[in-house]
Amino acid sequence: MKFGKRLQCLVDDSLPEWRDKFISYKRLKKALNLIIPRDDIPLSFSLCEGDHICTRHGCKWSSEQLPTLEHLGSLFCRRLASAEESFMALLFAEIEKVNAFFIEKEEEFVIRFQETKGKLEKLQEMWGNNLELSQETIEVQKAIVNIHGEMVLLENYSALNFTGLAKIIKKHDKKTGGGLRMPLVQCILQEPFFATDILSRLVQECEGVLRFLFPHSSFNHGRPTNDVEQAINYDRALIYTEVSGVFLDDDNVTRIRRNTMAAWHVTKEIRKGSSTYNLFSVPPFGDVEFDDEVCCKSVMMEQAC
Repeated sequence: MKFGKRLQCLVDDSLPEWRDKFISYKRLKKALNLIIPRDDIPLSFSLCEGDHICTRHGCKWSSEQLPTLEHLGSLFCRRLASAEESFMALLFAEIEKVNAFFIEKEEEFVIRFQETKGKLEKLQEMWGNNLELSQETIEVQKAIVNIHGEMVLLENYSALNFTGLAKIIKKHDKKTGGGLRMPLVQCILQEPFFATDILSRLVQECEGVLRFLFPHSSFNHGRPTNDVEQAINYDRALIYTEVSGVFLDDDNVTRIRRNTMAAWHVTKEIRKGSSTYNLFSVPPFGDVEFDDEVCCKSVMMEQAC
């Protein structure tokens, strides 16, 4: 199944408040199809006071400073035919939409997680580390399971939107002969929705709480480490299925569980379909999380094609 269909299936079955927050891949493709390549309008300009030169045949980088996404957008829209200008405007609007939603959800998760941890700390003051299985304890367990599922869903949201943008930019360059792909993807790597460092740390901290709340779960048997051999045995999806499965009678837990697992499945299927792993691949989120995420991203950039 092609990426667009996979993404649309995921969107159709996603949480209602998430459905219109993914990139409009179909709209971008339609806008791209309206572009008629014109060799008589060469795209050539300076990105940063003469340091970066881009043409329809590629880019030359001679400065460490990357242009901002806004700056790059205005430069690419110079002297373009109206159809291509419309495509570019839609592309940048979609990036801003994804950024806004990611920032909003990340802030929400920080607040919810801290509030839930506060409730857990009050229970610990009453019962110590041997929590009584009271209704209050069960509610905290459900809340942590839900927050964990939604945060992992947001990690996959980041990865899938990045992949969709990279694919549509590649299609643009293939059709027009433009040099948009490398400079724009480099800019996207600096965008808020791709900067998942805070989110990944929250996920790991949340899993620490899950280990405490579910001492007999697989969270306590296969923990993520920097040791690749050990990390292979850590399957976050299976463990999340295990702990969330305790509350299958709760509609909210079940709803989030179904969507999180669907996002995992789509991300893994996309990775399987890629023969190479480089700057334009699905980012390494949602499976095994290593402490040194910066290292993971550095490897992605070094392996750019």
